[in-house]
Amino acid sequence: MKVFISWSKEPSKAIAEELRHMLSAFVPGCEPWMSDHDLQPGQQWNAQLTAELVDSKIALICVTTINRTEPWLNFEAGAISNSLGGAFVHPVLFDVDASDIPSTLSQFQVTKFEEKRFFLLIRSLNRLLPQPEGEHDLRQRFDRLWPALQSAIGAHLQNHVPSPAKKVESKTLANDGGPSEEAKVVLKAIALNENATLDDLVRITKLHRVRAEHHLDALLDAKLIRGIYNLVQPARYALADAGRALAVAQNWV
Repeated sequence: MKVFISWSKEPSKAIAEELRHMLSAFVPGCEPWMSDHDLQPGQQWNAQLTAELVDSKIALICVTTINRTEPWLNFEAGAISNSLGGAFVHPVLFDVDASDIPSTLSQFQVTKFEEKRFFLLIRSLNRLLPQPEGEHDLRQRFDRLWPALQSAIGAHLQNHVPSPAKKVESKTLANDGGPSEEAKVVLKAIALNENATLDDLVRITKLHRVRAEHHLDALLDAKLIRGIYNLVQPARYALADAGRALAVAQNWV
């Protein structure tokens, strides 16, 4: 049973690697697939990834505070869900709560990375196998393996806590609900450059890439902009209705 493991940015990538390494030990019969390891050199990236999305019956999405609004992660969730009627999309939340993830992910049944809830996920995966293992044996194996997985993932989360010098401001939107001045710079750039990519916006605004990403995430959350995603091109951004109204009010367009 193929399990597609989706990730974006660190520490999500390191966490995905731990799951790829250990998932078949928790549930014998699972075949984890992760692009960074299982996409063979020389293969056409788009064709192979599309084939894996279609072929996967189950997808685990590694969600962290850093990547919770990442366009690619949300795109993969939709692509897997739409590829087969029986697709099973399961976001696993590591250092983020269900209330803090976008609707593209919260529409699925989420699992908080805690012992009790993660066992329920493992049990669900086992039950999808053609020949499920007895729950007693499954539980015994889980109890033996869980401490190592919990420790490894905890270390990855700790190692990727941004240092104070690298943290971006937590408020992109002002207290009155409108964009901050720096966020307005990004919004104006999108208004004047419809379908701009992140690289375009970094070049136009002269902002550090991390800050530009931060503002994009918040503007997406506020529904001032919308993302345009596909498998073969980088994400592009355009004004949503609310963002266009603000751009008109500001005389940007």
